[in-house]
Amino acid sequence: MAERRSREYLTQEQAEQLWRRAAELQAEAESAEPRVERALPAEEVIQLSDVEAAAVEAGITPKFLHLARAEAQAWDGRRLSPRADRAATLVLGSETPTLRATRWFPEPPSRIVELIGHVYPAAPFHLSLKDISGEDLANGGVLIFDTPSLMTHQTRFTLAMAYADLSQVLVSVAPARRGEVDGAEVVVVGSLERARKLNLGVAGTISGFLGLAGGVGGAAIGIGAAGLPVLIGLLPAALGATLAGGAFAGIYRFGYRFGLRKGLAGLEEMLQAVHVQLRTRGLIAAPEASPPRP
Repeated sequence: MAERRSREYLTQEQAEQLWRRAAELQAEAESAEPRVERALPAEEVIQLSDVEAAAVEAGITPKFLHLARAEAQAWDGRRLSPRADRAATLVLGSETPTLRATRWFPEPPSRIVELIGHVYPAAPFHLSLKDISGEDLANGGVLIFDTPSLMTHQTRFTLAMAYADLSQVLVSVAPARRGEVDGAEVVVVGSLERARKLNLGVAGTISGFLGLAGGVGGAAIGIGAAGLPVLIGLLPAALGATLAGGAFAGIYRFGYRFGLRKGLAGLEEMLQAVHVQLRTRGLIAAPEASPPRP
């Protein structure tokens, strides 16, 4: 598909956020620090094609800009504030904002896009295409899929998405060369913004309750030591609340990380399904992990 010049316009703030997020995505892929070397034009509104040109001048690969744009489309309004993000990292013991799986295939990108169109809407994934970002799906364009509910499809994949609380996944295909072989790189991404926000609220509420119980018990102990022995009886409650709070924090973090591992395994399962389809030439369909609920 030929690339067309985009006529979409962004505000200055949206353009800056998009450009910087693309730099972060490329830095994550390269395990390097983000490169931000060129300022965007100081205009009230900016054409998306100008943002793309600025990214290229700064050394950012277009596919990362497309992925950043797809994130903005798919996850608008779900971003945590910097303060809430720091709190989530403290409570959950993880600062990971997204789950990402990548795989290279020695096939033309157009062939991979074709396979994705057949594999992902079918069992065991049952993904629904919600939107598309970018003009060329075989050259960095992004497919935005909604994941199915466990109420409609009980499979290993849908369970993995539920564990990580991934309601959407982004799939990007771009040309990539390995040695002397031309092929395609597929990137599958799921945002953890919703999961972090939800778990922060739940964990914070329970931790706050346990902390309050421990604080009240501790105050009572202090009063008892000052001459009210009857309140010494609250010592076990105070110690119990404190220990329970610490145990809860450890268990909650373990559970959250378990969910992340399951979610990542689900994304990798998506890539493995494409690999299997290539090996079998599409003759063998992937089976359901378990039958759907009637």
